[in-house]
Amino acid sequence: MITVEELAKIPLFSTLGATELNYLTTAVEDIRVLPGEYTDHEGGARALYAIVSGKVELTKIINGVETVIAIRFPGELAGEVPMTLSTPLPASMRAVEPSRVIKLDAKVFYTLAAMVPQIAATVAAADLDRMEMLRKAASQPPAPQILLIGPSRDPAMHAVQTFLHRNQISFESLESGTPALAARIGEPGNVAGPYPVAQLPDGTRLVAPTLRAIAALPGVENAGAAVTLPIAGDDFASGVAESSASGAVPADFLSEPHAVSTIMDRARTGTRSAAIRMTALRLINTPPG
Repeated sequence: MITVEELAKIPLFSTLGATELNYLTTAVEDIRVLPGEYTDHEGGARALYAIVSGKVELTKIINGVETVIAIRFPGELAGEVPMTLSTPLPASMRAVEPSRVIKLDAKVFYTLAAMVPQIAATVAAADLDRMEMLRKAASQPPAPQILLIGPSRDPAMHAVQTFLHRNQISFESLESGTPALAARIGEPGNVAGPYPVAQLPDGTRLVAPTLRAIAALPGVENAGAAVTLPIAGDDFASGVAESSASGAVPADFLSEPHAVSTIMDRARTGTRSAAIRMTALRLINTPPG
């Protein structure tokens, strides 16, 4: 259990009287964590935290990746925004080194605020800085999954760009030999073809990869509901015929004006069989005519 003396060393509580400090010693949750352990997670119930010792980091899931958005040291607070605005925790708290943290849940905080109104005012005053920190963290653009290198007018380059765009896979395109590419990859930007050259986040490069090879890359194959590959007209016709013959896609349904969009919707929601989903994949990237 935390002591009155330890509480008094935390700036927020340094001016409290004996009554308030004694109340806190029995009301707060005294948490000890080892490196990598969490005191709480993003989305959890609101609470105010004060760091007693050690070092912790605040992390938030941004674009699917856990990202460190702030560091807290002894005497500092976390949780001011959710406590003031009555919202869930906007970030997780994880220990960087052996640490000790005290936690005031909503009931404890508001009881203390009723005893000493200045406590609530002090916590609310920190909201602007904290909210700006959260705003900046949330506005970070997603990191490109693939860096495409090659001439902007190269047909193969254009084909890969179109494929990635259609499947909502983030990418960045730069031409070989440009200062922008040199700055991006941290080395001279003269990357030899044939093009395009696809560079992955780990530095791996694929020279003139097929669309199927790109679709099979880790992280890309799970990027969306389904990764679609263009299929030749003959394959498209045969796929429609097969699906219709099997009963998965009624023949008259395929002749409807909005068959493509309807098939896509049904494929996404899983209301038809695997055969109709395959037909949807063939329809999406096949031009009419």
